[in-house]
Amino acid sequence: MLDKTKLSGDVWVRMLWLPRDGGGQAERPFALIQDRNRFWAGIALGVIAFLVAASFLLLNDSLIAGLIVLLLVIGGNRVAAGGKAGYYEVRSDGTLGAFLGKRIPLAAKHMERVKPYERPA
Repeated sequence: MLDKTKLSGDVWVRMLWLPRDGGGQAERPFALIQDRNRFWAGIALGVIAFLVAASFLLLNDSLIAGLIVLLLVIGGNRVAAGGKAGYYEVRSDGTLGAFLGKRIPLAAKHMERVKPYERPA
């Protein structure tokens, strides 16, 4: 299980994948990690996009609003998904191991997904 006390303060664990009972030794647990600062920066860009869209809709200028909002939303998504965000292997001592990538590993199909504050049954 992941030991959150060994993580730096600028990241948080969004989800854990643990081997199911009877899983082979090859299945290692992994975690989805989110970069806290970049996540909130992406949220801020989304709020700005909403405010810009509302102001342009009040001015009846929807084409420009649509393009600006689209660019802000795409930018916010890129910011939030950057940094240290991604899937990491969990070592047996509870620390984060190797970076597995930004996309969910294929091994997740055969594993149990749990929230980091829940204990598996």
